[in-house]
Amino acid sequence: MNGLERRLRGVAGVADLTIELGDGGLDGIRVRIDEGSDEAEVLENIRRILVAYGLRSRKHSAEPSAGLPVLGEQPKVGSAEPWARVRPTADGLAVEIANSTHSVLEAGERSPIGAAEAMVRAVARFRGMHRPERLAIALDDLDGVRVITMLGRRGPAVAVSAAVCEPSLTEGLFAAADALVADLESAHG
Repeated sequence: MNGLERRLRGVAGVADLTIELGDGGLDGIRVRIDEGSDEAEVLENIRRILVAYGLRSRKHSAEPSAGLPVLGEQPKVGSAEPWARVRPTADGLAVEIANSTHSVLEAGERSPIGAAEAMVRAVARFRGMHRPERLAIALDDLDGVRVITMLGRRGPAVAVSAAVCEPSLTEGLFAAADALVADLESAHG
């Protein structure tokens, strides 16, 4: 971990850094950012280093989760597992998350970033958790595979999540947003 920690501490704008190790290796990273630094830029530089080291959120693997519908597809009726759907509206888009017991709906701008921001709000409401105070989102393409990365801050807690957008962007947005909200809740808790 020393090489990774040195590189992360060397990022311009990082005031302090704590790497948390668990039984399976890296369990989390807590970052305090220098006052006046561009938080989104600092977090993006950290994300790039983590990606270079082959690290991703502990809640996700490279395998996409099954069961989430693609844009516009109807979910399975009566399922206890949450499903997500993004659909266009007259003035933007709507993100819906539901299971057999309850649902939430959030509006957003009609763009991948607008969908991501609305997905984070919807997941937080659905889970009964707080949403990030600050959010940075990147949609990257790696050899034809789309990957969504979310960086968020709530109070002093900072978290990063990433998900492969296969078979759909909706599935990737839901997986990344769900992990980010849960990580921030447990770190802030």
